[in-house]
Amino acid sequence: MARALRTLTPTDEKRLFAGFAVQPFLAAGLTVVLYSYVYEGGRPPTGVSTAKAALAHGAYFGVAALLITIACAFPTVVWLVKRRPVPLVLALAFGLVVGNVPVVIAALRGGGGFRLHVLASVLGVAGAAVFWLISIRGHDFGR
Repeated sequence: MARALRTLTPTDEKRLFAGFAVQPFLAAGLTVVLYSYVYEGGRPPTGVSTAKAALAHGAYFGVAALLITIACAFPTVVWLVKRRPVPLVLALAFGLVVGNVPVVIAALRGGGGFRLHVLASVLGVAGAAVFWLISIRGHDFGR
């Protein structure tokens, strides 16, 4: 027997939106903070200051997070929330997978590498954790 899908209330939708809305800002901020640790062992590309390079990468990853949130995370989360409870471990696993979408695209185009994989993994897991804390934790989704 098929289980009935959960209907999202306007309050549920607002809660989910709040979790989605922080993702680009979180990705941009974390990228700026982690830039010197991830890229070139603390050395910026030749001729570019560390701050400018960090801000440029932060903007890039913020836009990428916005696109990934719209194209991947939003449909996946809505689908999951309507069907089952979403524990933290499941959210983190999906964040790890969805966060690495840019790595797969970069690898297909001949780019990427270990540093991009590490940064994408950190951003995906951190984004999923923050989303879960804002939107899912303590709420009766899927039950």
